[in-house]
Amino acid sequence: MAVGQTLAEAARQRGLPVVIDAGSWKPGFETLLPLATHVICSANFYPPGCSSPDAALSYLQHLGIPQVAMTRGAEPILYNRQQSWQALPVPQGPVVDTLGAGDIFHGAFCHYGLSQPWPQALTLAAQVASHACRYVGPRPGCSTP
Repeated sequence: MAVGQTLAEAARQRGLPVVIDAGSWKPGFETLLPLATHVICSANFYPPGCSSPDAALSYLQHLGIPQVAMTRGAEPILYNRQQSWQALPVPQGPVVDTLGAGDIFHGAFCHYGLSQPWPQALTLAAQVASHACRYVGPRPGCSTP
């Protein structure tokens, strides 16, 4: 966490985006999260004092993070847009294996996030991750659908 904080501080000083994959709460997030420009958390992300996804999203929003989203498996992705929460559908299709889907989603988001608007980058990342779920293991599906 200390290395992440040092890198995030350096990135912010240079005007670079800081994307945090918040799968579950980890000690040290309280000092790292305020440095983020984008936080994409899972529905299993519960900061201290939070016992629901809504509470977790509110916690992140109150930190002043510009872009916040929550992935929820096959359920729509929740993301902030113009001071309200929007739902973005996740592509449906055959699911063989979800191993690595979250990591694939975050990697795809980091790829698209620099060149696409926020909702479009999330949509494209969801397409890549959903495509990967059609295969056994995380590697065979790591291509653009």
